[in-house]
Amino acid sequence: MKIAPDYYISEYTKSDAMKEALRQTEMKLVAQLSIATSSDQRAYAFCAVVIVLAALVLDSSARVTTQYIQLLIILHFFAAGVLAAYSARPTRFFDSGGTSAAFENYLGDGREGYVLSALIERNDELIKRNDRAIKRASRQFLLALLFGGTGLILALGDPLANVQGELIGVFK
Repeated sequence: MKIAPDYYISEYTKSDAMKEALRQTEMKLVAQLSIATSSDQRAYAFCAVVIVLAALVLDSSARVTTQYIQLLIILHFFAAGVLAAYSARPTRFFDSGGTSAAFENYLGDGREGYVLSALIERNDELIKRNDRAIKRASRQFLLALLFGGTGLILALGDPLANVQGELIGVFK
């Protein structure tokens, strides 16, 4: 962050700065929780879509030239659905806040001044853990999208039929 000397606030104390740092870490943890929740909703919706697509492929088996292609399409959609559901599985996720028992070590003996820095340090660690969980789930969902996309490509145009000069697909 660039320091602008023209905007220096002389009344701003170290305590104010630490309170603002704590507020920022709490906002980040709330935002991560929102991101994780919406990612799970997206994954479940995608899982439902690929299940419907797989059902359409099964229903239109007469239009597919080979059982091999139909099986390949269904396997792609099945893998996409499983990966999407897996990316939204319950995961340990951390939010801001805690119990009053967490402050027992800081009450008395002149250690009260460390409360803010300890909370900031704790939140920073939780942000890192949440980021890892979000990135892991997003990689799994990206793989689900890849399988779903390749299944859709196979379903829209049977590559073996194109070689023979005919365009035969599941969704004609």
